[in-house]
Amino acid sequence: MPGVGPAKARRAINALRDVDGNLPLSHGEVGRRWSIVDEELPSEVREMWRDLADAMCEKELEPVELHAERIRRAIVPLITSSYEDAVVRLEDLGALVLACAGRYD
Repeated sequence: MPGVGPAKARRAINALRDVDGNLPLSHGEVGRRWSIVDEELPSEVREMWRDLADAMCEKELEPVELHAERIRRAIVPLITSSYEDAVVRLEDLGALVLACAGRYD
């Protein structure tokens, strides 16, 4: 993410931890902690972060393909801003989304 180096990323990950220092293991637990992570990230990337956070949380009875597509759309800006060869990476990501077709687990 632009403007987020290892130190800020580490603080954001640590913000997800519970009082015992454990990282959440479910989408629901992670989703409840997104707002805490917001405080650790620069304001210029918060919208990108929120889009990604929203995409990561699964929706009830959502087919895997739709969930994968929401994640793909959210990370396109990250890929295009980070890699010169973004087109190839985006094509690979699109292939992974298509491979999810018909899955519900």
